[in-house]
Amino acid sequence: MTTHIGLIGGGNITNTHARAARAIAGVEIAAIYGTNADKVTALCREYGATPYHDFDAFLGHRPMELVAIGSPAGLHASQGIAAARRGLHVLTEKPIDITTERADALIEAAQRAGVKLGVMFQDRLKPGIRRLKQSLDTGMIGKPLFIDARVKWYRHGKQHLATGFPQNSRTHRSPLDRRSSDRIDSDLPVRWGGG
Repeated sequence: MTTHIGLIGGGNITNTHARAARAIAGVEIAAIYGTNADKVTALCREYGATPYHDFDAFLGHRPMELVAIGSPAGLHASQGIAAARRGLHVLTEKPIDITTERADALIEAAQRAGVKLGVMFQDRLKPGIRRLKQSLDTGMIGKPLFIDARVKWYRHGKQHLATGFPQNSRTHRSPLDRRSSDRIDSDLPVRWGGG
């Protein structure tokens, strides 16, 4: 059975999603939506997908059972809700959205539509992180008493402006919303018993 996936975003992370999808047996990239026509066209040429610059037309593409959202965080919920209403399963980049209200609305829309909703936290699958989790679960390293977590890198605004999406309070609230949620998730010991 083949799963047909549509990619939303057209930027750097969409290329990462495309490479990951291509590496999975039985997954075919059906369509890619984004606002940067040159990037979307190049991605579609490379991965054999149909390009879309109209979101509603993209959602109507068939066959397509699933979308992977890689747009700015403040668009995740609205795009996910639209996809769920069209009967498409939704896999979104983190965070699920930048407001609790919109995140809850996406969860509710997926439940109402009977589709699956997932949020990408790929770092949880890294071998080192999995070994750390196992060490914590088995008590091999004892109970953590103090954990220090820091985001030790910076991405300048030009990288975000290059996506073609406007950088405003509706799509991005802070550097934490934009880039750090995966780093915080990588510091999983905080949630695994050190917190």
